[in-house]
Amino acid sequence: MEIKIDHNKPTILVMTDSPGLHSGFGQVVRNVFRRLHALNKYNIVQIGWFHNKPIEQVLWPVIPSKTPTVKDQDISDAYGHKTLLNLLPKLKPSILWVLADPHNIPWITEVANK
Repeated sequence: MEIKIDHNKPTILVMTDSPGLHSGFGQVVRNVFRRLHALNKYNIVQIGWFHNKPIEQVLWPVIPSKTPTVKDQDISDAYGHKTLLNLLPKLKPSILWVLADPHNIPWITEVANK
């Protein structure tokens, strides 16, 4: 998936459940970021956990983490660790916004200086 970035706007990289899902985190991210998206002041890109069959329409690009629910995917990336490390140098986000249960992302502090 090619992601188009307007370099005149700050980029927010979001990482949580897919906004296309009816999970609690999915609903939060959908409600918060659809409002920010409507302002047209930010590039919003998301690593969407479990984004293989979205139910809701999503207005920004969502890169699915490689979850075990998708054939031939890498279970070790279920919560986006490998996907995040791959995207950080490409997107150079101004903000990394994460909504998660801490026990699912114990590695998040490793990426703080990347």
